[in-house]
Amino acid sequence: MVQLPHFAIPVIFGLSLCIGQTLFAFILLLRSYLKDGQVANIYLAVFMCLLCSCLSLFFLFDLWIVHLPHFILSFIPLLPGIPVTLFLYAKSISFREKRCVTTEVLLHLIPCFIIFTLLLPFFTLPGIEKIEWQLLTDDSYIEFSDIQQFTLSLLWPLKIFIVLHGLAYFYAITRILKKYQIAVRNTYSYTEGINFRWLQILVYTGIGLYLIYPTLKWVHYGSQHPFYLWVVSIFSGCIVLSLFSYFGVTQKRVGENRIEPSGSTSNVILLGEHSRSPQGKYKNSALSESAVLEIESLILEEMKTRQPYRDPQLSVKQLADGIDLSVKDVSRVINERIGKNFMEFINAYRIADAKNLLANDITKNIIEIVFEVGFNSKTAFYEAFKKETGLTPTAFRKQNQKSA
Repeated sequence: MVQLPHFAIPVIFGLSLCIGQTLFAFILLLRSYLKDGQVANIYLAVFMCLLCSCLSLFFLFDLWIVHLPHFILSFIPLLPGIPVTLFLYAKSISFREKRCVTTEVLLHLIPCFIIFTLLLPFFTLPGIEKIEWQLLTDDSYIEFSDIQQFTLSLLWPLKIFIVLHGLAYFYAITRILKKYQIAVRNTYSYTEGINFRWLQILVYTGIGLYLIYPTLKWVHYGSQHPFYLWVVSIFSGCIVLSLFSYFGVTQKRVGENRIEPSGSTSNVILLGEHSRSPQGKYKNSALSESAVLEIESLILEEMKTRQPYRDPQLSVKQLADGIDLSVKDVSRVINERIGKNFMEFINAYRIADAKNLLANDITKNIIEIVFEVGFNSKTAFYEAFKKETGLTPTAFRKQNQKSA
């Protein structure tokens, strides 16, 4: 009869929870993909399955190494796939991706195939030799076979590579999300529900785990690990999988606000910081200076007469359609001539409208004004208002009442 360690029951319980919620999320995400064709959901489902598989394989071979020797090192080739699939998910949810399997995706998975190829001779060894290798790795007096010795020599290079590889991809994810944030502000007049702040927080959490967990694991490398490492593994795995399950499944129509990547034929332009003067930027533009001034006049007249900024879902495309201009030209004039991104430009009108209502219409409370001028939430309004005026809406109204 198999003798279980004293902490095996909570570990098995936690592992079962991980597997259960991963399967649940996978089914829901797959259903969503089949319904809406959202490639991002497939990447997220694969990411969660890889993460859960690595945890499962690690726990199985560590708890029952003698009875399940073929699980030894089996999770190593899967590890590079975790940050890769998370990267593909972030890229797909932010920018338009039409297919799951592309040449680019296969290139990202090359490290997994290389590591598997390097460890393939070890995987073909009999179970007894794997157990011998695992239990006697730290014994310098044991003479290993060529395959065992070769695998032993690979351990530290693989560990270092996997950590650096993961950190590089986490950094790439933060760059994608930053680029997406810029694109959102140049495209929409709001960020609620489409800024993917939750993904950014989870990525930073992943960076921390990638630094802490391997350190703890490899410091105590051997057939058994200390109890606190099991606790860290179970809790971190359950928390990460739970959060991704929740946000991945409840994300409202994942990808509906995705934006074309820079350099595509999209009308959205990722401009970043406005470091150059408008004249310098327009030097090589197809628009003449007189055309720029005319477009600017049309935009300002539209904002003054029809007040499109009061639409909480306003986008640059809707504004461009309203004055029969291309999105590209409208974006360019707002970004370069007026010197603001689209969201800043629209919010400036909303704040000006709110200031007028706060000062002159005492019958309306602040919440009514928030939604009347086009904001989606009280929090976004307060942040934008204080940034513009240096005062809260309440303080601004009191100040104007005293002046009156």
